[in-house]
Parts: sequence; structure tokens; C-alpha cells
Amino acid sequence: GIFPDFIEKRKSPPGAPFRVIQIGRLDKDIKGQDLLIQAVSEVIKKGHDIELYIVGKGKSYDYLKKITDKLGIEQKIFFLGEKSRNEIYTNLHKYDLLVQPSLFEGFGLTIIEAMAAHVPVLVSNLAGPMEVINEGECGDYFEAGNLADLTAKIENIINWDSTKFKWDRAQKERDLKQGKKYHYTPSSLRISQYRPYYQQWVYFNRDLNNCVYQLPKLFPSDLSSNLLICISGLAGNKDFSVLITQYI
Repeated sequence: GIFPDFIEKRKSPPGAPFRVIQIGRLDKDIKGQDLLIQAVSEVIKKGHDIELYIVGKGKSYDYLKKITDKLGIEQKIFFLGEKSRNEIYTNLHKYDLLVQPSLFEGFGLTIIEAMAAHVPVLVSNLAGPMEVINEGECGDYFEAGNLADLTAKIENIINWDSTKFKWDRAQKERDLKQGKKYHYTPSSLRISQYRPYYQQWVYFNRDLNNCVYQLPKLFPSDLSSNLLICISGLAGNKDFSVLITQYI
């Protein structure tokens, strides 16, 4: 199991260099670390400042080190060896992306740990990891074994601009036409629950959030403490489930 309360949370946006982490047994035929190393090499060729940190030990260490040297990126790839869960929980938040490039994977505990640390995740499209990220709702994915797709997805994540605003119908048809101005209020910054196990900052404000329903009454301020019980709706097409959260 995992212990989310013991996992330190990422609080700052990506910087330079962009730091990628991969955690798992060093077995290229199962975990696909060689594919990730090649993808990082391709991303570097495109001018990005990126580093890869590999946690784990195993039979493929010599091979992975050899291809790292052959690609000339030995100063960008760091083999950290095996680490305890406590060390991982303490340091995971320092990275900008966790990649699991597995060719075979049952579930993916480290993916959940990264999500609990507020670290974005990129996984191969195998059944287990895809279930963890809810088919792409809670993370990004690429075609397993596809170097070009993995490279493109990493580059897309590096280039993603969180400051861009997506206009919805209400803003387009009402506020833009009326010339309405928005004013930033620090108290609107709140911790939210984006799918199970994954928390992130959200700017919670009626002007900019659609369909807030009863949430302002349940969590009237960032100091409010409450428990929200969510259950599957009558019109839902999934099996019945329950989630209890203390966040928006």
C-alpha cells in the first residue's frame, strides 16, 4: 500500500532543468528504461534542458549505462540505485514528471505515489497504468514501446503552459461582450481533489469556474474544514463507488 500523508507534496512549477524520474527494477525488457533514455536523448536534441533520474537496481544496469554513454548524455542521466520508500516519499516532490515506460506492468504503485506527491505522470498504455490514471483523466500516456510517441509526449508536457486560459461559453457570450474585467484574489487559491489520489491547486472563483453548485457552501473559504461524500449518480454508467474527500 501507500501512505499519502507521508509523501511530501510538490509546490512549485517546473524549472530548468526539467527533471524526470523513473522508479522500478532495472529490467529493460519489462520496464522499458532503454526506451526512456532514448526518448530523453531525442528531447535534448530538440534543445530542451532535461535530466533523467533512474531509481532502482537490476540486471539491465550495465546495458542502460552503456547506451547512455553511447548517446553522449551521461551528464544528463543519473542512476540513483535502490531507494527506500521513505527516501522516495521525501524526494519525489522535487521532480517535474514521473515516467513509467513499462512494456509489461500489473498496476503501478509508483504512479499513485507520484500523483500523491502532485507530480505529473506519463505512462505506457497498458491496462494497469491506464486504470490508475483513469484512462487519461489523471495523467498522460503513450503507446507502449513507441519511441516517437514517448518523445512527443514528454516534449508536450515540457511545453505545456499552465498560464493559458480556456474560455467557456459563459465568458465568451457574456463577459467578453460586456467588457467585464476579472480581478485576482489570493483567497481563491485552494487545494482541490482532481480524481482519486491526485490533489492540485485550483483558482476557485464563480467568475471563472463553471457549475460550482453547492461547493461554496460546503467550503466557504480556504480555512474551511469539511468532509464531502461523493457517490455514483443514478445516471452513471460505472459501478457504484464512494469517495470521501476534505478538498473541493
